[in-house]
Amino acid sequence: MIGNREVVLSALAKYKKGKADFGDYMILAEGEQNNTQKIKTFDKILEKEYAK
Repeated sequence: MIGNREVVLSALAKYKKGKADFGDYMILAEGEQNNTQKIKTFDKILEKEYAK
């Protein structure tokens, strides 16, 4: 069962292009959908990709 199809598809697209883990992209996609201003992470790869 998929809770939110748009979030999963967004995360998959990011995962295909990026180098971070899929779970990290799920968190990022959820944040983007909910208009989160900042996302903090310990993942250095994700931090480099989405540093603001």
